[in-house]
Amino acid sequence: MPRRKVAPDAVVVKPTPKHAAGSLDASHPMLGGRKISPLHADGRVPVYTNMQDFLRDFGHVAAEPTIDGICHTLAERARGARSKEFTNAVAWVNDVLVGTREEMGAETWNAVLSNRMDELLHDIVLRDDFLDESPPAVEDTLKCLVGVCQSVEMRANRKAEANAARRIMSRVPSVLQHFWDHRTRLYLRDDECPRTGTDPITILVTVYGLIYKMTNTSFPIILPQFMIHLWVNSTRRTQSLDDLLWSHRLTVNSMKARELFDENAYTHVTLVDGVGVDAYLARIVAELQRPDITIRGIEGCLASLKDLILDLSLRPAIEKHGVMPVVAKTLDVQGRWPKEDALRANVYKEASHILSWWTQKYFADLSAIDRSEVTARGGDVVDFLVRGLDLVAEGFHRMDKDDRHELRKDIQEYCIVATRMSNDPRPPVRVFLAGMKARARDEWWPCLSRLQSSPHRSDQREKLYSVLVDRWMDYGRALGFDAEKEQKRHKSVAKSRCTWRGCGYNTRAPPGKLLACKGCGEVQYCGRECQKSDWAQGGHKQHCGTRVKT
Repeated sequence: MPRRKVAPDAVVVKPTPKHAAGSLDASHPMLGGRKISPLHADGRVPVYTNMQDFLRDFGHVAAEPTIDGICHTLAERARGARSKEFTNAVAWVNDVLVGTREEMGAETWNAVLSNRMDELLHDIVLRDDFLDESPPAVEDTLKCLVGVCQSVEMRANRKAEANAARRIMSRVPSVLQHFWDHRTRLYLRDDECPRTGTDPITILVTVYGLIYKMTNTSFPIILPQFMIHLWVNSTRRTQSLDDLLWSHRLTVNSMKARELFDENAYTHVTLVDGVGVDAYLARIVAELQRPDITIRGIEGCLASLKDLILDLSLRPAIEKHGVMPVVAKTLDVQGRWPKEDALRANVYKEASHILSWWTQKYFADLSAIDRSEVTARGGDVVDFLVRGLDLVAEGFHRMDKDDRHELRKDIQEYCIVATRMSNDPRPPVRVFLAGMKARARDEWWPCLSRLQSSPHRSDQREKLYSVLVDRWMDYGRALGFDAEKEQKRHKSVAKSRCTWRGCGYNTRAPPGKLLACKGCGEVQYCGRECQKSDWAQGGHKQHCGTRVKT
């Protein structure tokens, strides 16, 4: 008799004496007292093509445990009993129930709510011996709680879920205080809990914040404080942490809208007396330089800094950590075409505010006491003005009206500053002016050229476009530039610049030798990545006489 063919990844299970009767009593409460039938009615051996079905019929968590049975096991653990059944239960909920909650049936979800699984999980998490469980069991338990809370948050407009949301919010202060009391034992590093690259506590705290926001409920002060603790101390730099910082900003902004919130007091309690200003600023600087930081991460860091710079007592620490050069670099990299429009506009909005405010305070110090405890760089001013004008050249829809008018005022202000500086002999002023002139020498004419050649110039209904062009020309003249001479000079140095417009060395001298295009020989690049980008996005594919392999 020929052998039966099965799928390569199939699991073939042969009956054992234990299974010979065709059914097995499931007496454990987790199984709901039901029976399983591992054999087909005709006695044939079943063939499984996935492990979940196999475990359903033959595993230690068999026959799809009932929610009632799962909650019975959770209740036992909440009362202090420790058993393998608890580990199995949270693993099953995490892998099966939570992993497919979007497809969860109404009956199953209603059982989760009626059994108050959220309360049982919170009871377990609040036990002093909870962190004595194995790291996978701790992680699975927290993920179960995350899954239930996320499902409640997504359905919080319904009565049963609204009741569950209130139960969850009533537990948040005590849970976060418990986490804080045991913070040295939390799994915040990859080497402590290597199962995944994410920290479920981070996601849980983020979801807590979303529930408060969804239900329009006042946040407990410990929530944003613990968010910052997690964000600063976790070494798992993943999207969930970027989301956490973004959620922290939403939380603080919501609290700021309430009359009793004192932001300065919050900053000092959370940073100065909490995680520490140095640790917080060092983390922001490191994050802004992280290659894989997300849009939310960038926006969260910049928004946090925008609030911090308003506290004059923190200025020395901000100076010590070199925050402003990093903000300027972030604007130069993330605010430059062809980055996504929304990212560029948001980065410009936040970074330009930070750099402009910092520079204004620098000059206010010089005017008042003839010195400043911080420094400002003239080149940074040019960078944020150019990034804003580039957004204008590509269409006003990329900036809101307030930002456009702020840009106009900034250009006018620095025209005045440049004029007044020209006769100021003080060394700090001379250094600032020299930096501004050096950067403008690279950027002023190319930016003016883009403004003048923009197809959007004639489409503007507002007069602001032409006003901005005129102000930019005034700024160049204040720095001693002549448009015609600068045009000729830039044309002559074009061969020593990277052709790819998105490269920072498109307008300034690169540190190394440029590579000419092998197809036409008329353009040059810093390296292969710039050449590939210009070919795909910069239009060189259409202009090059020979199609080259990039």
